[in-house]
Amino acid sequence: MFRYVLLILSITLVCSINAQTTINTISGLVTDYGQPKANVNISIKGTMEGIQTDAQGKYSIKANPGDVLVFSYVGMKTIEIIVEDVTSTLNIAMVPKIEELDEVVVQQKKRENQEQLVLDYGSNKNIIRTAYGYLDTENAGYAVNVIDGSELNPAAIDIISALQAKLPGTRVVDFGSGSQTGGGATGKGILIRGGGSVNNPKPAIFEVDGTIFTSAPDFLIIDNIERVAVLPGLAAVVRYGNIAAGGVIIINTKGNNIIREPGTNKA
Repeated sequence: MFRYVLLILSITLVCSINAQTTINTISGLVTDYGQPKANVNISIKGTMEGIQTDAQGKYSIKANPGDVLVFSYVGMKTIEIIVEDVTSTLNIAMVPKIEELDEVVVQQKKRENQEQLVLDYGSNKNIIRTAYGYLDTENAGYAVNVIDGSELNPAAIDIISALQAKLPGTRVVDFGSGSQTGGGATGKGILIRGGGSVNNPKPAIFEVDGTIFTSAPDFLIIDNIERVAVLPGLAAVVRYGNIAAGGVIIINTKGNNIIREPGTNKA
């Protein structure tokens, strides 16, 4: 009888030990948007054990109940699954990892109306007065070269010489003598790169305080120039017509552009 009881206890102990050391073989398919995903890393959390899915997205791994299987792939969210006693098949659908970016606020500079541009002219060197209103060159929508009058050499023999030193890529031409404000250019002129066509380059016209000149305004005193803006040919044609196919050199002289706020000495 004692031997019989001992045999029963031994069998029970062995079964208990086997139950505690049960190892599950877990297999399945890993997909990405329904398509098999190869080379997905599958590991047992807290250990160095791990495998990868094959070319068909399939895998097979041994794990104990209570182990945590970790499915990971670069650019995908990591998935963790706890192995249970009955776990034998796990089909996993990977999903992209979406990282939230820091909020970026883009502020567009508000376009000012003409009244505000008039008031800001004295303090904002990017504003130029033209025959067609004030122009904020920062919001023009095209490249405008602005030169402050203080940058011009007061010892220059004429306006052409003063400007040429500040306008790279320009060329001075001489159209001969004649009327300065006639239908065609006379005297010296400036060819701006891109003005007119290759075979028929056109010189830039000049605008001085709202008056158009087809030739250089040699009467100007360099020290009396407030600022200069150079409009490229295409943009100039839009504002001035075909006469400005070679571009426009807009010159504002001192004292003619500053308008003070009513009742104050503030420009």
